[in-house]
Amino acid sequence: MLRFRRWLARRRVARYRRSVAPPARPPSAGLCLAALLLLLAAALVLLEWTIRPTLHLLAEARITNIAMEAMYRVVQKRTSTLSYRELIHLEKDDRGRITVMQPNTTAINELAASTTLAIQQELERLSAATVGIPLGQVMGSKLFANYGPRIPIRLTPTAIPVVNVRESMEQAGINQTKHTLYVEVAVTMKVVMPLLSTGVELRNSFPIAQTVLLGEVPQTYLQLDIPGSGR
Repeated sequence: MLRFRRWLARRRVARYRRSVAPPARPPSAGLCLAALLLLLAAALVLLEWTIRPTLHLLAEARITNIAMEAMYRVVQKRTSTLSYRELIHLEKDDRGRITVMQPNTTAINELAASTTLAIQQELERLSAATVGIPLGQVMGSKLFANYGPRIPIRLTPTAIPVVNVRESMEQAGINQTKHTLYVEVAVTMKVVMPLLSTGVELRNSFPIAQTVLLGEVPQTYLQLDIPGSGR
């Protein structure tokens, strides 16, 4: 009888031990670190996917403004003292009618060459600088647009600027024709950022000289053969 009671007691103890779950082991430090790094990587990928289009647009707009201002400064400096008569030779008869209208090819070629070199040097100088866009602006926040770490962007010219001298003629009144000369600049640049890089092609025209021609302009002179004009 005593043996039976001992056997029954041992059986109850064993059954109780099987019914009680073992205590959970705490996760290791390595597992916690791996989970944290995985979450951080997922957050960075999501952030990059979210801000990439906005960053592309902001960077392209910022670089375009900087490059356009640089080209405008160069053209203004090169043409500020240039007159229309230095580029176009006019002759008239006794009645004031235009008989000769001829471009000064030497002066126009020198202008295009010197402007090309000056723009190239200015863009190379700008490529050594870094422009920052605040993260708040990239995230689209109006309140914190000027706050947060700045994402660096740089511009790099990828080709020599192309400079052409072009013209336009339009009626300015009765027997009056406005003749305008332009410097057209085309340049291709590369915008480099931490998340992406993209190419930007810029083209703009800057008026450099103009005059109003009085009297009738012969039809044969309405399109001059200006060197480098692409015609």
